[in-house]
Parts: sequence; structure tokens; C-alpha cells
Amino acid sequence: MDPFGGAVRRLGVLRAAGPATEVVWRKASASETSGCVEVAVAGRAVYVQDSKQADGGVVLGLSARAWRGLAGSVVRDFSR
Repeated sequence: MDPFGGAVRRLGVLRAAGPATEVVWRKASASETSGCVEVAVAGRAVYVQDSKQADGGVVLGLSARAWRGLAGSVVRDFSR
């Protein structure tokens, strides 16, 4: 099961630690009209970046567990 179902996908570059790596960045399909973040999975980590600064901005690297916690908190906050 793809946890990013319905997401907009684009091929991009991850420049975190080490050499640049080609990844698939995903963001919500509803984000076409507003700012959003993109998410990519590489190895055992989840990476997040501002979609307005794709392939060149600050990248936040998280463990899968930390990503689940962050995503769960955001969903809970926005569903209030």
C-alpha cells in the first residue's frame, strides 16, 4: 500500500548527506494552489522539503518513526 496515494509525484534530487541521490518527491495533489512540503523516502529515512525550493532548499531528514509521529500530529491538529 502506498502511504502517499493520490499524491503528485516528480523525479528529483536529494542532497542530504553524501552524494546526490535521485528520488521521487511526493506532495498532496491539493497543494497545486498553495504552498506545501514534498516528501521522499530513501533508504530507512523520510526526507521533507519546501516544495517552493525543490532540489535546492533545506531538507529535513527523519526516521520512519519520527515521520509517523509528525504526520499524526499534523493530522490531529488540522482535524480539530
